[in-house]
Amino acid sequence: MLNAGYKDENGLVVSGEIIHPKWKQEGTNKKLEFQISGSAGAWTRAYIMKTYTNLPARNVIMDILNQGNLKPGRIQLGVNKIVNFSANTELGDCIRRFCNLTKSQYWFQDGQIHFDSLDPSKKNSVIFLDHSSGLIGVPEKGQDTWKVTSLFRHKFKKNMIVSVKGGGLDSECRIVSGKHKFSTLSTDCFSELEVKPI
Repeated sequence: MLNAGYKDENGLVVSGEIIHPKWKQEGTNKKLEFQISGSAGAWTRAYIMKTYTNLPARNVIMDILNQGNLKPGRIQLGVNKIVNFSANTELGDCIRRFCNLTKSQYWFQDGQIHFDSLDPSKKNSVIFLDHSSGLIGVPEKGQDTWKVTSLFRHKFKKNMIVSVKGGGLDSECRIVSGKHKFSTLSTDCFSELEVKPI
C-alpha cells in the first residue's frame, strides 16, 4: 500500500504487487523505480473453466472474481441481463470476454477490480482544476481526449469526474487514465491525466 499527499490531504494512492523494480544511480543518489499492479499475479495464475447458463450477468462476474481470488469493487455493468457464458481460459482473458459481452470496462483501484458501462452515467464533479487550484500548464488537446497536468492529488481515480478550466478546455471531464509521479528526493509531485469532456 502506498499513501501520499500534502499535510492533512493525503490518502491511499495504490495498493497491490510491485512489478518491474529497477535501481538507478544518479550521482550520489540511488533511486528505486517500480510499478504497482492491483492483481498482476492473479491475472495469469488463475484459470477459469466453467459454463454459466441463464444467470444474471452480475452473478456470473461475482463467481468469476471469487474463483480468481479478486476483490470486487463497484460493479455497474453496461448490460446486466440474463447471460450464457462459457470460459476455459486465464482469468484476464475471461474478464475481457465477459466485458465485451456486457458492454463494460474494468480497472483495478485500491486493491479491488471495478466494472462500469463503456458509457458511464454522469456523476457530479468533486474536484475543480484551474491555475489557482493545481492545474499546471495548458491542457493539450488530442484526438478524443485532453492531456491535463495537475499538482499531485491522491484522489484522482479512473472514471472520476473533474471540472477543468484552462487553455481551450472549460468542461466537466471523465478521467480515462492517468499517472501519479512523485519523489521524496525532489519537489516533482504531479499527476498526469487523460480526460474526456462530457
